[in-house]
This record gives sequence, structure tokens and C-alpha cells, in this order.
Amino acid sequence: MTVAVDIAGYELLAAITERALMAAGTNDADLLDRLLDDWSAAARELPDAPPGHAGPALARAAAAHAQLGVLLRGARDEVGRELARAATGRRTASGYGAGTAAVAASGMHAEHRA
Repeated sequence: MTVAVDIAGYELLAAITERALMAAGTNDADLLDRLLDDWSAAARELPDAPPGHAGPALARAAAAHAQLGVLLRGARDEVGRELARAATGRRTASGYGAGTAAVAASGMHAEHRA
């Protein structure tokens, strides 16, 4: 077995991870999902212990994986902030609705002037 054959799976893993990083950076969720499936399949094919000369490919994969984690955590945090803003908006709208209902029930008329 040659060195190229020995590390082909590790090179593939690194390439998939780098492509996943690009997909996450461009918000291509469909491609990212497919690449993560590809990554899992490629990782399952690797032996338990990598050969020593697979180090550079593993380093590339690890670096891209770390950056991917940063991007995905940032996206997760942004989704959390958006959900919090939406919840605040719903509570605010609900509060205005409750006030309008109370005014209407009392027979008062509110007029809005711009």
C-alpha cells in the first residue's frame, strides 16, 4: 500500500470539512447537511488509528472543524437572539391587544393621531 492510498481517506475528510466550512459561511444549509452526512460516512471508513503521515490532512480537518464550530455557534446564538426578539414582539403586541380590549369593554373610544 502506498502513502497516497493510506491517507486518501484523511485527505477526503479534510476536503469535506473545508467544503462544510464554506457552506456554513455562505448559509447553504442544504449543502452543509449533505456534507456532514458525507463526513460521517468518510469517518466511518477510517481505521481506528491513523498512520503518522496522515498528520497534515488531520491538521487541516481539525482547523476547518474548529472554524466550523465557531460559525455554527455564532449562527445558533443569532437564532436565539431572533427568537428572543420575536417573543418580545409577541408579548408587546399581546399587551397592546389586551389594552385595546379593555378600552373597548369600557365603552371608551381611543383615537390615534399621527
